Amino acid sequence: MGILIAEIPVFLLTAGKGKTQFLISSVLFFAILASVMVIRKDRNRPFRPEIQHPIIDTAISTILALLFFYRWGFSGRMNSFAEFLNMPVKQCCMLIAFLLALFSLFGIDLMITTVQLLLPPRDANKKQPGKLFLIFYLFFISVLILFINSKCSPLYPFQDGNDQNTMFTVGKGVLKGYVPYRDLYEQKGPLLIFIHSFGAACNYFGFEGIWLLEIICCFFFLLITYKTTEIFVDNRALPFIPLFAAVIYSAPAFGMGDSAEEFALPLMAYAFYVGIKALKNDSFLSAKEFFFIGLTSGAVFWIKYSMVGFYFGWIACFLFYAISRRQMKDLLSGILLIAAGILVITLPVFLYFLFNSALKDLYQAYFYNNLVYYPAYRNWSYAKKLRYSMMSYRTNALIPMGLSIIGCFYMIIKNQCKTAAFLIITFLPTYHFVYISGNYHFYYCFIFSIFSITGLCFFTDLFSNLFGFIKKPAVDSKKISAPLLFTAVIMVCLVSKNLPSLEIPKNELLPFRMKDIIEKSGIEDPSILHFRILDMGVNTAAGLIPNMKYFCYYNNDHLTETLEQQLQCLEEHCVDYVLEQSTSPYTWQEIETYEHQGVIPSWQDKELYYFHYFTPKQ
Repeated sequence: MGILIAEIPVFLLTAGKGKTQFLISSVLFFAILASVMVIRKDRNRPFRPEIQHPIIDTAISTILALLFFYRWGFSGRMNSFAEFLNMPVKQCCMLIAFLLALFSLFGIDLMITTVQLLLPPRDANKKQPGKLFLIFYLFFISVLILFINSKCSPLYPFQDGNDQNTMFTVGKGVLKGYVPYRDLYEQKGPLLIFIHSFGAACNYFGFEGIWLLEIICCFFFLLITYKTTEIFVDNRALPFIPLFAAVIYSAPAFGMGDSAEEFALPLMAYAFYVGIKALKNDSFLSAKEFFFIGLTSGAVFWIKYSMVGFYFGWIACFLFYAISRRQMKDLLSGILLIAAGILVITLPVFLYFLFNSALKDLYQAYFYNNLVYYPAYRNWSYAKKLRYSMMSYRTNALIPMGLSIIGCFYMIIKNQCKTAAFLIITFLPTYHFVYISGNYHFYYCFIFSIFSITGLCFFTDLFSNLFGFIKKPAVDSKKISAPLLFTAVIMVCLVSKNLPSLEIPKNELLPFRMKDIIEKSGIEDPSILHFRILDMGVNTAAGLIPNMKYFCYYNNDHLTETLEQQLQCLEEHCVDYVLEQSTSPYTWQEIETYEHQGVIPSWQDKELYYFHYFTPKQ
């Protein structure tokens, strides 16, 4: 009876909707059930509800849960069940899938241990593949967390972020021979544009390629996080990595995913790790580490240079260290290696814009306009900017901020004063560079997640001491990994602000409604202008490349050239469609040379907005 109860959740996850699928699943289920009972009876191994292979069990059950979600998420039966529970259909299906997956762990583990009975015994002297396990575990966490929490993942019908679609449009343009800043305007760094070119090369009409890059960045961030915690708490932090990832990637600062800060996070985390390791071991960095600091800092600079304040603090720390240890010669050679690493990243960028005669455009857009025109509230005092930036940081990254503060005090209590000083000295210039402009976008504070790693060390140490205090036997980290991973997934599902968008049918989203309108028009090589608004995703969904430099409006009211060229474009009928935003379906800005054709409601924002589209007057 115990074996039957353990296997029922597995059967419910694998059973199909149709009669034939259900019959096949039933036959296979009872065949496996009978085999398990016979084999275990023959080997005198009674069934006990325990988990001996938590990572493999979790991987299999999670895959089954995702298949269950895709199979039943759009079915009529799930609609009826969701109405009975008074829940949204997608969230109801996801909740059922993960509950079944949680209870299926025992049945899956039972099948695995049964198969092991048929295999020859393992050599006890053979070493376990620890590195392989670590890589698989962290990669699996990255896939799972970002599958739910990033709108670039295949779970979501569309990534409807404005900045994301603007970057994606420029990235597509690069594939077609357009040069950023010269032919298509952008404000962010060239390396971020090239990242989106890679995403467009993977899928020209969606963000799956960007999602793969997000997974890689998340994996390396979690790997560096683990290596950093290993300095202070050995390998005890490994089971808590899923919860840490859920906290970081569920914070409001993460948003919809695909931000410059997200791609810069593992690069900055590397410098954080090697800096702490050197100070903890009371040693200087190797030549290889200095060179990689140059590579990563150069990449951060060409992604978004407002984040390089961290590296000023980093160099200041080792300047003080070199002076105190009289190792200025080692520091100078290290700085030369850092410069070499920066040059390796910078030279291809420089040559690309040099050969395309666009160095002036790069300087004007990425440096001059951002430094001169972009800063908001320029008349505010520094104290007022500091107050408002702290409010933004607290609102959008409250838990990571708390982890950072706790981690700093933890290092002081543990008599790791060098590490505590390193945290403070690197944090202050990072904060200053990020917020000095007076802008407080929610995603700015995502890069401060690197300082939360020390908070993870504290909680790992706390729980380890707690188990020792209550005199329980040592807890096997692998055995508690599965429940903690499921806890992290459930937490992400509960707090994610992106999941409600699953309730909106794909064909009701603005980009796809405009795509249908454009395709039905039969216009060859159509073009659209986003008048006074950012790119809303129409170019992505319809696979369009803009025919003008300022194809959308940017968060920079001081850049008057944008509006001037858009107005000139309207006078000359240079685009086939114009898209404009309004708070009312009945009012819009009159455009003399274009005729109003219709209105489409938006479901992106908390408040309902309307988009009006126009075509040229005959």
